[in-house]
Amino acid sequence: MNKYVKLIFGIAISCVFLYLIFRKTDLQQIFSLILAAKWGFVLLSLVLTVVSLYIRSYRWQVLLKEHHVIPRRSCMESICIGLTTNNLLPFRLGDLTQAYVLAKRNSLSKSLVLSTVVVERLCDLVFPLVVITASSVVILAPGSNLVFAFLVVIPIGLLFLFIAKGQVKNIVSFIFSKTQYSERIVRAVDNFYAGFKVFRTWQNSLLVTFYTLVLWTCYSLMSYCILLAVRIDLSLLKVIWVQAVTAMSVVIPSSPGYIGTWEFFAQSALQVLGVNKELGLTFAILSHATQYIVQNVMGIYMIAKTGLSFAEIGNTRNNAEDNMTGGNGL
Repeated sequence: MNKYVKLIFGIAISCVFLYLIFRKTDLQQIFSLILAAKWGFVLLSLVLTVVSLYIRSYRWQVLLKEHHVIPRRSCMESICIGLTTNNLLPFRLGDLTQAYVLAKRNSLSKSLVLSTVVVERLCDLVFPLVVITASSVVILAPGSNLVFAFLVVIPIGLLFLFIAKGQVKNIVSFIFSKTQYSERIVRAVDNFYAGFKVFRTWQNSLLVTFYTLVLWTCYSLMSYCILLAVRIDLSLLKVIWVQAVTAMSVVIPSSPGYIGTWEFFAQSALQVLGVNKELGLTFAILSHATQYIVQNVMGIYMIAKTGLSFAEIGNTRNNAEDNMTGGNGL
């Protein structure tokens, strides 16, 4: 699909979600609720957002150490720049930018670094999937096919993916054998599996798991602070569930910054728990805004600090394709 078609498609999806959440909504009430928020809790959420970025940098450093010892500061810079890229520029270049910046500044294989970014994203999806799956077991009937798929079929599929590298490579080679991209795709599969080398030792696996749990605890506390700010009283388990559902919004194609999808998922999760639409939307707006502001301020600072230009960042896709699929990038 042409990248501009993807952009238009993403913006259209955001517009649809924005229409759905603001339709028949009392905007004046939302504005009043925002003004009446307890801003001390909002400030605490801002601080926790900064803390979460540091935790992410430590976890990524662990994922990378199987290949090369990278300074945590360099990990932090690349993560912030990647997040800002996703927030401000189209085409979801953030992950590519994160990998490209760190690889370039540390003279590493860009495809290898990208594989660790993919693993990082998978780690971030594990927690919300577990939470949503666990809630499905409670809500749905024990014999539900959906629960069976989550608890049996999907884990078996992931296990096969992780342990059957040779078979996966053979399948991919067979499917793409008659295309000009066959070698590049097989090389990409190798690089994908290279990102999982960190899990060869139980110490590293435990460390990545620990940082992921701490990170999601931090995310949940960020949401809890905003809930307190707008006077929504939920138990900690419900807060974690709301955070898990909201996190899944980043999977949906949308405009830069996940605008529309984030608000829809957050507000919908709270509505399921009995929170009225205006109050839920107030939470969604404030929680998204706090993260958006912190990420962009830190990201723009890191861009200036590293001497990158937005033109270079915007051209990340071309730079990545040249270096990650070509022979000199491996």
